Amino acid sequence: MESAENDIFKKAKQILQDIQGEYFKEKNIDKKIVFEEYRLLRGGDTVHPTWVVCVNEPVFGVSQFLEISDITNEPLIWRTSMVSAFEIKKDTNGKYFIKK
Repeated sequence: MESAENDIFKKAKQILQDIQGEYFKEKNIDKKIVFEEYRLLRGGDTVHPTWVVCVNEPVFGVSQFLEISDITNEPLIWRTSMVSAFEIKKDTNGKYFIKK
């Protein structure tokens, strides 16, 4: 484990603020952040250390999961129950967005 949970929480806030804009509310981030090591879908047999941040969406009553790499501290994917997954990218200004 290379990153501290507090650092991942700060990173998750930054990512979610960029993606959700005016709809972002810090209180929707579950304070329990989970560290896991698992195989990436595109990585074959490579095990990747990952932080999973749960975001509760009170309006629709769904949970969303932001997965952040422990190695790079960059987002890997954002999963929701309505749509399977979104890939997150960073533009030249350092702002995160969902790849469409």
